[in-house]
Amino acid sequence: MTWTPHTDSTNIGLSAGTKPTAELKIKYETENTPNGGLIAFIIAFFVSFTMAMLWGYQVYYSANNSDGIFTFTDSSQANMYYGGGFLAILVFFFVFRWILLLFLMPGNIV
Repeated sequence: MTWTPHTDSTNIGLSAGTKPTAELKIKYETENTPNGGLIAFIIAFFVSFTMAMLWGYQVYYSANNSDGIFTFTDSSQANMYYGGGFLAILVFFFVFRWILLLFLMPGNIV
């Protein structure tokens, strides 16, 4: 099978083209970072771990000192602050990891 203009056509025949040398911009925007999933996990884990340590210290300091940010009437109230803060940090971990994956692994987005 060949591709040629009709015999009555004034168009010229097809010729071999050259291979493009420039890569498309979309190629770079859809390339995944090598080990991007692991990098996103490590960054999100260490940021969340640091937040958890700071939160735990702040609640502990406030529970044992009267000049802390929070004032607790009893230990159950401090435990609720611990639990609520760590739950919020856990949710933050998954959301932050998801955002990092959007930047590090754009080829996975369909």
